[in-house]
Amino acid sequence: MVFMSLLLGFCTAATFVSRDLKNRLAIRRPRAQYITYPAPERQIADGTEGERFRSQFSLNNRSVVTFIGPLVWPLKVEGVRRLIESFAEVADKHPLSVTQVYAHISLQEGLPLALLNAMGLGKPIVASAVGGIPEVISDGQTGLLVQPEVRDVARALDQLLSDSQLRERLGRAAFEFSRTKLGWRKTLDVVRKCYEART
Repeated sequence: MVFMSLLLGFCTAATFVSRDLKNRLAIRRPRAQYITYPAPERQIADGTEGERFRSQFSLNNRSVVTFIGPLVWPLKVEGVRRLIESFAEVADKHPLSVTQVYAHISLQEGLPLALLNAMGLGKPIVASAVGGIPEVISDGQTGLLVQPEVRDVARALDQLLSDSQLRERLGRAAFEFSRTKLGWRKTLDVVRKCYEART
């Protein structure tokens, strides 16, 4: 982080994927600093991906929690390990099949695109309160934020899988946040401002 902060100090403008990252780097220069939140991918935003997946695999409305992603960084691996342990805590009560809940448990993040895609699909979300995640997930409003501890994750998974109305409300709010607050057009506008600040 020290090298990155030093390097960014020589730039005329900088963009960050979250306020958390900007604050952690704490650079004084450049004067022009912007937050450029990413957005769900196009096929997610246009609403076709979720239904296509459900049709392709003949999935019905049973509960499930799924993880898909790279296991490259040790703190992310540890988050997934804790998520798997949390699955074990709720598996007897909630047999796993169709993805109704998106869980993003990590000990280190910027602002994960997979999380934004889940929001764009209208999935209720359980996520660890790290990095930029709390900037898009408001606890109890657009998802459930937890400490990345097995007991906390299992409790939140059980809460969501036991309450279809809560899943519906949080999923709808996540979708609405994604639709109104995130978007590649908004990101492009911020990047454009960043370039204009150079001149």
